[in-house]
Amino acid sequence: MLNGDRHLDDIPLRIDPSLNRAIDYAIAEKLVAAEVRSNTFVLKLLPKGIEIVRRLQSETECMSKEKEFAELLRGKVPNEKVEEILNWETNL
Repeated sequence: MLNGDRHLDDIPLRIDPSLNRAIDYAIAEKLVAAEVRSNTFVLKLLPKGIEIVRRLQSETECMSKEKEFAELLRGKVPNEKVEEILNWETNL
């Protein structure tokens, strides 16, 4: 997909049902703020959330596989692809 040889419809998108609960907890704990911008739900890290991210980044053993994967993607995914993924809808 990053090379343009696959379409989003080729990739099964699954969202864990606990994601909504995790977002609700993050909002309640003031880690993130939620905004609706022209039909899009946007989460913004608040200072308390930014501090947790910094602490996670400093821990070498914590989420090491996830950090490795994110590092592989850095600079390889253009904004257009991110927007396409975030705005993707399907008829299931």
